[in-house]
Amino acid sequence: SKEDKKIKKAKDTDKFYSSITLEYTCDYSEDLAWAILYDEKKDTSQYGVLDKKGKVQFLFSDLETDSVTVTSFSNGYGYVQTEDFLYVIDKRGTVMNTYPMETTDDKKVVAYEDGYVWIEEYISGFEEAYYKYVLYDATGNCLTEFKHEGTEPIDGVNYYGKGVWGYDTQRDEESIQLFYCTNSDKWVESNIAHGNHDIHFYEESAVIGITSEDPDEVGYRAKLYIMNSDGDLKDVII
Repeated sequence: SKEDKKIKKAKDTDKFYSSITLEYTCDYSEDLAWAILYDEKKDTSQYGVLDKKGKVQFLFSDLETDSVTVTSFSNGYGYVQTEDFLYVIDKRGTVMNTYPMETTDDKKVVAYEDGYVWIEEYISGFEEAYYKYVLYDATGNCLTEFKHEGTEPIDGVNYYGKGVWGYDTQRDEESIQLFYCTNSDKWVESNIAHGNHDIHFYEESAVIGITSEDPDEVGYRAKLYIMNSDGDLKDVII
């Protein structure tokens, strides 16, 4: 495809490296690091990916480096974002999927991490108006979707690691956060977690909220609310 042609395998030869100068290197993640490489012969700069030995694994060509954003590899995938497109790339340099950053004023990419991509689309008609959010995995499969009624979008979809996403909303006049767990394909609701976006699934579980209590009334000072990456909830008294 046209997108695949942007990826070029690097030639591991003295001739190739003799014309390449390293301009900038990002931090390593999953044993790979993005770098900006200057090609003296072509008088151009391009993004490449280095292994731990400093060898160039592949190059992403035909891009203006000052208008491109790249992300570190995580969960086996990285991203290249240009003004027009978002490319999902695996560690071998294969373009898994390409998404227009903004198809129309009403449809665009709103979040991406770990190979996942969220697309937001505004849909309106004579009888209703709502925003539709669709989550795709790295291979382009639709994992889940939801509607948000009204003419204003949600504040954002947040990624917490281990395949867990969340967003704040209102339900029956109550402020809640809804979590989607990709591992179990399950949605979980929590009013305790509303507004808390400092959640990190470093391991299989994370604290999604905490409440302070009066020990004279209940016998403990606080309660931790914990969720695992499958969406199972438990609380711990402290």
